[in-house]
Amino acid sequence: MLHHAPRPVHAPSPPTAPTRSAALATALAAALAPLASAQRVEIDLVTIGEPGNRGFEGPSNWPDLTGRGAVNYEYRMGRYEVTSAQWAAFFTAALNRPDPIPWVVTPHFWGGARNPATGVYSTRPGGDMLPAGGINWRTAAVFCNWLHNDQRADRDAFLSGAYDTSTFGHVPGSSAYTDQESRS
Repeated sequence: MLHHAPRPVHAPSPPTAPTRSAALATALAAALAPLASAQRVEIDLVTIGEPGNRGFEGPSNWPDLTGRGAVNYEYRMGRYEVTSAQWAAFFTAALNRPDPIPWVVTPHFWGGARNPATGVYSTRPGGDMLPAGGINWRTAAVFCNWLHNDQRADRDAFLSGAYDTSTFGHVPGSSAYTDQESRS
């Protein structure tokens, strides 16, 4: 048992207006609270071996894509599709914050929704195990960065890691992208 010396009793101080920095700190703590309580995403990974698969050799009207998809190294990927519950945890971490992460957009179909009052994403009843589908490349890259960086809440955990999102852009006057062609 811990024993503490009695503290002297003082008359309460008159209330003071909070300082601007104290108010900002309180607001920031409240805004980041959902990040600390977000569910941890667990992904069952499998190793994909036999490096050296060929890249895309599609129609000649898609020259910007020719050769993409070749993988010259062993890698790991999820055994199963990403579930709506996993996606809801990612969305809450990436978007329910004072500085929402760019490039993150809603999947075409999934079993989740955003609570407009709290900003927290969750699944609808029975939607936890529904797959999240129709996810664009850039959102998938940000998700991979977040997983790669141990699901940290800081902004850099979303923007760099497996993929460098600073390369995301378009070549003016063309349909070509400037996104990096392979992982970091």
